[in-house]
Amino acid sequence: MSKSTNHVDVKLRPFKHQVGGHTCVLEISGTAICKPFTTKEAWFYKHVLDGLKDFIPKYLGETYVKCNIESDRKCLVASVPNEILNTDFRGNLQQDQTSIVSNEPQKKRRRKSKECCDADDSMLEAWSTTCIDRQINRYGFWANNQPQRFLILENLVHKYERPCMMDLKMGRRQYGDDSCDEKRKLLEKRCARTTSVTLGFRICGSQVYDVRTGQYVCHNKYHGRKLDDKGAVQELVNFFHDGECVRIEAVQGVLDKLNALKVAMATQKKFLFRAASLLLMYDAAPSRRKGDTFKENSGNNGNALNVDLVNNVPENCSHLVHSEANCSIHNGDNLIPQFSSNCAQTIGEKLPDNKTGSCVNCHSVAGNNEMEVVTDIRLIDFAHVSEITDVDNESTDDETISFGLDKLREIFNDILRRYK
Repeated sequence: MSKSTNHVDVKLRPFKHQVGGHTCVLEISGTAICKPFTTKEAWFYKHVLDGLKDFIPKYLGETYVKCNIESDRKCLVASVPNEILNTDFRGNLQQDQTSIVSNEPQKKRRRKSKECCDADDSMLEAWSTTCIDRQINRYGFWANNQPQRFLILENLVHKYERPCMMDLKMGRRQYGDDSCDEKRKLLEKRCARTTSVTLGFRICGSQVYDVRTGQYVCHNKYHGRKLDDKGAVQELVNFFHDGECVRIEAVQGVLDKLNALKVAMATQKKFLFRAASLLLMYDAAPSRRKGDTFKENSGNNGNALNVDLVNNVPENCSHLVHSEANCSIHNGDNLIPQFSSNCAQTIGEKLPDNKTGSCVNCHSVAGNNEMEVVTDIRLIDFAHVSEITDVDNESTDDETISFGLDKLREIFNDILRRYK
């Protein structure tokens, strides 16, 4: 396999913000990741309609990943275009912490990214590492030193300081037309036992940043499979809880994007989305009031951001929700945070209409203190997306991911009514 002169070999790392899925996701650079190639998914990215492009990751091409042995350890390496390392796909140059393969000894240890700098990266990488091991042991990747084909995609959280993510498997039917009978029966049973049938989605993983502890609370897909409808709704509320309050501004931002996605799905007539995954994302970094600007903190060499906000939260702020849960990293256990009974507002209670305050983490505050937060949603995993045929035109919304999108919109509207 020849290598273009504008390509460079890069050592890949587990993508520490992978919260769901069963195939591995590898980090190429701060702005790009890669995942195993499938013909259907590559076809979708190359033929996607313009109206859907804002709701999927940017497709950046393909590469082959090889597995080298260095000091008795496996090292995954890919050849990628230079521009992937040097731009953020919006024309901006960037400084990246990519490990480029070189014959020279590494003089300095790679500095941690600002993302999750207070959290233990090895904990965040736990699920991604599990998926890499599965890729090797179950699917035989890199057996006999054979390079494996991968898709290169945009890293959706590369500008997030404290990325919070939830992976939802959308659709009441999650097998493909080409699935064997054994796999079809397995997936039908799994959907029937979980919220996939009743809600049209199943929670397959999440990470939420706790602003008080500086750590993430993580759940994997096995936790999501245990949840009934009520538990799934509560987990969505917990996802927007940052250890101090429910981030109403994040709920509103995600809901606005869900409404836009619903419109885009209804107007496109090319693809049938029986199943896909949906990523919900927001940045748990300190919010800012609309109109305020972020200022660089020169005392921290430009690596930290200061926000010109009120930092003194009144003791009687009715928006605060204090968690007593252990906020260390959890994978697979049935943990749903519990909240102190002496809080001004415990989870599930409606905020009294006559309560006001100046909590900088809240959206519903007095006066013009409306807060902003970075939010996003993206569809991923398109192995079961197909072109619409004459027969498919008879399909109803209940047979596609639209059913789950409608349920999510109902749930988020209810959360806004309860907490706003």
